[in-house]
Amino acid sequence: MSEPYFYSTNKFSQLKQEVREYRILILSLFIGFFYLVLRYSILDNFLWVLIPPALSLYYIFQINYGWLSNKMDKIILYFLINGLIILVVGLLVGPNKLNIVRIFIHLYLPASLYYISRKYTSFSINNVFRLIRIVWIISILLAVDVLVEYYLIGTDSYLIIPWVREAMRAFIETQKTATTGRALFFNPMIVSSILTSGKAAGIAIAILFSFLVPFALKKKNVNYKNSRPFNDSKISILLVLLMLIACSILLPNFSATVSLFLGLLFIGFYTKRLFRISLLLIPISLFFTFSGLSEVLTKLIILKIFDFNPGTGGTNLQAILEIAPIIDYYKIGNPLTLFFGKAVMSDLYTVSSPAELDLLVYPINYGFPWFIITSMGILVAIKYCHQIVKYVPNGNIEHTLGLSFLGFILVLILSNLHYPHFDDHGISELLFIMLGVLVSLHELTFKTSKPFETKQL
Repeated sequence: MSEPYFYSTNKFSQLKQEVREYRILILSLFIGFFYLVLRYSILDNFLWVLIPPALSLYYIFQINYGWLSNKMDKIILYFLINGLIILVVGLLVGPNKLNIVRIFIHLYLPASLYYISRKYTSFSINNVFRLIRIVWIISILLAVDVLVEYYLIGTDSYLIIPWVREAMRAFIETQKTATTGRALFFNPMIVSSILTSGKAAGIAIAILFSFLVPFALKKKNVNYKNSRPFNDSKISILLVLLMLIACSILLPNFSATVSLFLGLLFIGFYTKRLFRISLLLIPISLFFTFSGLSEVLTKLIILKIFDFNPGTGGTNLQAILEIAPIIDYYKIGNPLTLFFGKAVMSDLYTVSSPAELDLLVYPINYGFPWFIITSMGILVAIKYCHQIVKYVPNGNIEHTLGLSFLGFILVLILSNLHYPHFDDHGISELLFIMLGVLVSLHELTFKTSKPFETKQL
């Protein structure tokens, strides 16, 4: 029996909307990760970063669907409203209007992608799988890019890379006004990925690694059938993991590499799979030995922890654990700073961080409303991950994905303890899109989702 005409029409309309939503999400991730590539290869303008949120907001206001049907939906809305308040107040009283706009564009606007992701993944687990596959693609592309750029830098051919060449030009400009005693050389390793900063790339590598690790630990199950790449061999997953961990060690981001290993241990203890994790470390160790990365690992990580730092008067580990400067940082004269943060009441980009654990000063930098809303979002996301992992059998795809999201969130927080302001683009878009996927996965898993009400565009 053929379907009623109105049902076929609604189904076709929904399919068209899903195609549009998928294109917006893919375009957003592409622009997020290739933002500087686009700037220095096609058109050097910051407006590139405005395209994803502009498309998202335009699309959101064109459809009518079940707003605020979930706790995370409300939290993201509060986050955006707080960002608008910060923008308006900052433009009225802030000392640096340009930096206020920058903060709104990079920190708050990408949150609009969450609703596109929620809308796209709310109907079908297959749409969840489609976006999860993008993590595989991003992981491979970013790892290959880092390795290629590392090779070019090692052979002194880095000037053929447009974004490295631009960074060097900007560095030379700063040297024209540099004070005496400043280092007069350019280190191209600081720029070692399409995200330009090695620190930003390190954070991205760490969270991608933590997301993929559970798939190397999973048991084979029929529930993975027709869910590629989830049913791919462990050899292919292990190859991607080795590439990611190699890139993490090569990149100049000490905190991201440490958080990657901490996340690996956490997954082992949390899932009682420490033995499997240990087995996974064997090929990783062999890879370090035969690739020569063991010496790099020793120099960049182990010695860096205990090495004496003349700038701090102690070891780097002592500098990391120094809490007193952070406490002093919260001593402020204007009480409005507690609400609006130094982003508004001071020129945040001229305020130096008092200590190595930069994330601990973010509540005063962006205001305690930002801190409360963000903390709520983190707790709700972790709660959803915990419920999926606890109540879904470990042979199911949902269990593995719940563990992946848990590692993703925790490693993102750990990586951001140091230099969280490097989450300008790429990582922010990925974070909000993955939050939308996680919420839909939770609802689809426990059958609590309510279909979105839509109207034809």
